[in-house]
Amino acid sequence: MMYKQKTHSSIGRCNRLLIAAIVVMYLSTLALANYSATRKYVLASELSSLRTLQDEQQYLSVTAAQLKTSSRLIAESDRLKLVKAIDVRYVQSLGAVVFNR
Repeated sequence: MMYKQKTHSSIGRCNRLLIAAIVVMYLSTLALANYSATRKYVLASELSSLRTLQDEQQYLSVTAAQLKTSSRLIAESDRLKLVKAIDVRYVQSLGAVVFNR
């Protein structure tokens, strides 16, 4: 009879250990799934920001190219009524001179 009682209590102890192990495994799986979902959300958010920045960069590049075109510069100089220069001369300074009065 003593043998049956020890076996029964050891089976109960073993059952409690198995249930505790299952609960710990379930909680760790839940934590891992939560972590993975959070990382996936952050990655999707960062990729969305990257696409937005790439679109803005492309738009700014196209706008800069349009602003640099010679036809636009000619039209802008006509609008401002600038006089076209026939001959352009550049002044080179060979040195700086400081006057102290």
